Amino acid sequence: MERLGLASGRVRELTAEDVRAICRSPVFRAGILLGLAATVQPARLARSLRRAILDQGVRVFEGSPVRRFRAGSPVEARTPGGSVRAPRAVLGINAWARRWRQFRRTILPRATYIVLTAPAPERLAELGWTGGEGIYDFRASLHYLRTTPDGRIAFGGASSRAGLGTGVGARLDYDAASVEKLVGDLHRMFPPFADVPIEAAWGGPIDVSALHLPFFGTLPPGTVHYGLGFTGGGVGPCHLGGKILSRLALGIEDDVTRLPIVGLRPKRFPPEPVLSVGAYLTHEAIVRKDDAEDAGRRAGALTTWLARRPRRLGYRIGPG
Repeated sequence: MERLGLASGRVRELTAEDVRAICRSPVFRAGILLGLAATVQPARLARSLRRAILDQGVRVFEGSPVRRFRAGSPVEARTPGGSVRAPRAVLGINAWARRWRQFRRTILPRATYIVLTAPAPERLAELGWTGGEGIYDFRASLHYLRTTPDGRIAFGGASSRAGLGTGVGARLDYDAASVEKLVGDLHRMFPPFADVPIEAAWGGPIDVSALHLPFFGTLPPGTVHYGLGFTGGGVGPCHLGGKILSRLALGIEDDVTRLPIVGLRPKRFPPEPVLSVGAYLTHEAIVRKDDAEDAGRRAGALTTWLARRPRRLGYRIGPG
């Protein structure tokens, strides 16, 4: 951003003292403040969008699994209760797209989890974290966290598991070991919360792209459009993604549909079984390397080599 002349008023480098003024944690050493950023409650956003389209007369059918899908003219989606036909369709199916042959090597499912503490506003005051700032760290297997209006910490992070095979299943929906590790990371980062109960934990798969960029396109014969590869950062970029997909569906060509991520040929992952084995080994190595460095230790040579291997093969995954 500095190189492009866009940093002024947007990005500020923080010293350790500056960081402590925002949130006191024994593991925070320095930081960067994004002054124009904001946090969003994704469930409220989704419910508000649903309410807005219902007010416009759109009908929403929930709990209707699509058993078969035909990308023709018209497009047809078959459900247990009947079929839906339309001139065009948009696929927004996240990591589940990997079950489609066209996307099998363009995305890699990976689990992410969040744990939610009980309300403890007095502990947040003890930390000085009362401004509502969202925080994330610079680990390759990053943590992302925020407070809630009633004084909780919502603490998220990458799972200790990556998707194997088709990549989407029970192992990415809930994994007790991943939740337990995340709770340990929360307590290490915020010792005053060590005795605050954890009231909820949840997780699910994200669609990781090889270059950590979303990509948009159209399937033959030109009636089905897709957007994939949000790599866990979809809440913000999906606003742009919605503009792209709506224009593609309506046949509108403008500056949005001419963005480089539209029609982008995503870098492909290796075929199976290399992909599943490689994803498991490198993911474990990335997490181990991050954990070792967080503890002030140097990761072993083999762990470091495996963690950095994806970058050396041209993938924007793991440490540089």
